[in-house]
Amino acid sequence: MTGRIEQIITTLFFMASLMLALPAMADTIGPQKPVSATVKTNEFTHVAASVMGAHDAVKRQLEAIRGRNDRLAYSLNSDTVQKDFDRPQDFMRMLRQKKEPLYNYVSYKFLEALPGSPYTKISLTAPDGSDVVALFKMVQNKDGQWRTEKIILLQPDDNPI
Repeated sequence: MTGRIEQIITTLFFMASLMLALPAMADTIGPQKPVSATVKTNEFTHVAASVMGAHDAVKRQLEAIRGRNDRLAYSLNSDTVQKDFDRPQDFMRMLRQKKEPLYNYVSYKFLEALPGSPYTKISLTAPDGSDVVALFKMVQNKDGQWRTEKIILLQPDDNPI
């Protein structure tokens, strides 16, 4: 029951962000272009650095998954997630069996998320050209490194109501 409630909340979060018509970010596979901006406060600097750190961790995990580097993909998960799997290969097997659009994606792009959200939103493109939205719940470990706590895939036909 709790899993269904979390799925409903996540789907509502996704729908709310779409309703706010937040523009998609221009970050896609390939080299990142430097972003220049005038920073006025330390709070903004911290938030921007935090978002970029989370995005970098997600990007590294996506590249590890695509490259079938099970050890790297597994190492980018939080301690909580790592405890759920005996070996890195078990994590990749779960992705292959239960999160196939993530396991076999051909491209991705970052999407704008609601400010302050722990989720990083990604649009994944499958080999057949279809798109799926992935929500990566990110947490920082005690060393300040961003790690994946949960990955939720939203299918186009998801409707919690």
